[in-house]
Amino acid sequence: MLIFIDESGSFVIPPHGGISISCVGAVVVPEATANLLWSDLDRVRLKKGFPKGELKGSSLGETEVARIIDAAGRHGVRFFVTGTEMSQYLPDEILRHRDGQADRIVASLTPEHLPSLVRQMHELREKLRRMSPQLYVQFALLSELVSRILRTITVNFSIFRPRELGAFHWRLDGKDSTRTQYERLWELLGGFMIQSIFLREPFSALREGDYTDFDTEFLNTSQDWPEHLPLERPPDSARGRIIDLKKIMQGSMNFSDSRSSRGLQLADVLTNAYRRALMGRLQFEGWKDLPTLMLKGEHPAIGMLHMAADGKDRPASPELAQVLSFIESHAKFLLES
Repeated sequence: MLIFIDESGSFVIPPHGGISISCVGAVVVPEATANLLWSDLDRVRLKKGFPKGELKGSSLGETEVARIIDAAGRHGVRFFVTGTEMSQYLPDEILRHRDGQADRIVASLTPEHLPSLVRQMHELREKLRRMSPQLYVQFALLSELVSRILRTITVNFSIFRPRELGAFHWRLDGKDSTRTQYERLWELLGGFMIQSIFLREPFSALREGDYTDFDTEFLNTSQDWPEHLPLERPPDSARGRIIDLKKIMQGSMNFSDSRSSRGLQLADVLTNAYRRALMGRLQFEGWKDLPTLMLKGEHPAIGMLHMAADGKDRPASPELAQVLSFIESHAKFLLES
């Protein structure tokens, strides 16, 4: 499968209030249908009058966005997004959330851990604490997004597209400073952060699913609990399997220029459409079918991250709440094709 990631929004607290959504989105494109999808996107681009340029979500109207969502649906694309409402935060809350997450990296270390692991964990802690608030918000959203993709798509594709599970090709925007930022974020994600999440809460698998290609490529040969962890395997992890997440995350990860990547252009259009919908800047006819590209299962289809000090989301505007409710209620269930 091909996974294209893009972001939309400023990731900063607005100085004058008002709704300010920031989000990170991803499209999962089956390799088997990618060429047909690219052809459909080219037709939209030519009709819009961009024979040599790229599709940009911010420049498209309701008709073009709706047409692209329709093409994505016909070719089996899945859309994932995690967002947050930046105006609900006070500046210190993001810093406290960042430092709390950083401290948790080393909180469970004991003298039984290997010295090399202890050193690595403290280095990761310091990298996280040095992140600017803006970059940390992006990191937090990206972490949740990647975790959601891995937990959801492996189950859905095990039923409907099992051959796609043999390869995860991650594609990220590679222009200038964006590349540098994503390299830093991916270094953290592909190292400790995601692996630790899945050790605590292992992959779930359907008894009826076909994981042949996935297991061949990514299932660890040994299912013994890692020796460098002094704790015994958690009891509830028996339902999961120990996966080589580093191989999934870093085995095929490339930075591309969105001007030459129709997958990144698609991620831009859909992520931008989601944000515009939440902010009341895109008419309903343009985005009403977006939920049909999204999946809900153990987790909601949408991920709205809250980093407030009390751990609770603050009241959203009625308009924002209505859009979120519509998206969640019209998203597909995990085992729908």
